Order: sequence, then C-alpha cells, then structure tokens
Amino acid sequence: MNADNIQILSGVYYVELPFIAMNEVSMVSKIPSLERKNGFSAWEKEKGIFKDSLNEEKLVYVYVDNLRHQKIRLMYNDSLLLFINLSDSVKTKNLYLYLENKIATQPAQLKQ
Repeated sequence: MNADNIQILSGVYYVELPFIAMNEVSMVSKIPSLERKNGFSAWEKEKGIFKDSLNEEKLVYVYVDNLRHQKIRLMYNDSLLLFINLSDSVKTKNLYLYLENKIATQPAQLKQ
C-alpha cells in the first residue's frame, strides 16, 4: 500500500486499485453466485476472475483465502466488484477499516 493505491497480490493474481476509484466497501459473509472465467478453488480458498451469473459481461475479482470467514466487498469504478479476505480474520477486519477510512477521506469532488 502507498498513499494513492492498494496493491493486491494473491497467488498469481495482481491488481492495483487507486483509492480514488473506490466507491464503497462493506463486509459480507458470502460471495454471490458466480461463474469462474479463470482461477481456482481449493479447500476454503477461492481465487480468480469470475463472471456475474446475472450479467456475464460483468467481471468479479475474487481473492478469498477462507470462504468461512467474512469477506470485504469492494466496489470500484462505479460498478466493478472485488471480494477479498485474508487467512487471518483480524487482518481482514483491519484491512476493511483501513479501506473504509481511505474511501471516507477522499475528496468528494474527485470521487464523482
């Protein structure tokens, strides 16, 4: 992480998201029904790029280390979704609080 963005490296998947592009963040217990475009599922892990089952054109990025734990649901660029959690639920909660604070403190005129 740096002052302007967060970099997520999860397995072979990498994404860099500017804080200014983030619209909302929440905690969820389950991810929605998705169809895998590429990625993998193993035990409690789910990683990859998925298609929304209701809108196949819409891609959803999933970086989940433990499906049984709460996940961070992050909407960015007004409609793109990313789900993430870490193997340690306390670290996931801390990441959520960090992202929530970063989104809340972005200048309002830049988020529009």
